[in-house]
Amino acid sequence: MNKAQKHYIELIKLSRFNQFNGKLVAADLITFQHLWKATIMTRSSYNHPHAKDYSDCTNLITLRDLPDGENNVDTLFLLPAKGKADELRRLVKMWNPDRIEWIGGERAADTLGSYPQKGKKVILSAWWD
Repeated sequence: MNKAQKHYIELIKLSRFNQFNGKLVAADLITFQHLWKATIMTRSSYNHPHAKDYSDCTNLITLRDLPDGENNVDTLFLLPAKGKADELRRLVKMWNPDRIEWIGGERAADTLGSYPQKGKKVILSAWWD
């Protein structure tokens, strides 16, 4: 695991709210790293009144709460390892997210800033309320 990814895992450990247990999720991510290529946890986007579309929405609550030592996040995003998408989803389901969804096609390309990739299971998203 590269240094940048280790830092994201450490940030995940700092979060605990409702059904989300950052220490458990981080430990499982380390144990089962053969199931994924990369992961981050951030805030989900929201509908800002001046936004033209989904890609214009940025949620900076995390920035607001950092001075208090809080990593205010709610959505985990994972890139599955080749051939491991279904197994990764089963693992994520064990963490009791309120919503699990696959992001694929044009939407995945837009959010990753890349060309469309084949398949519907490009990014796994898990959200906790």
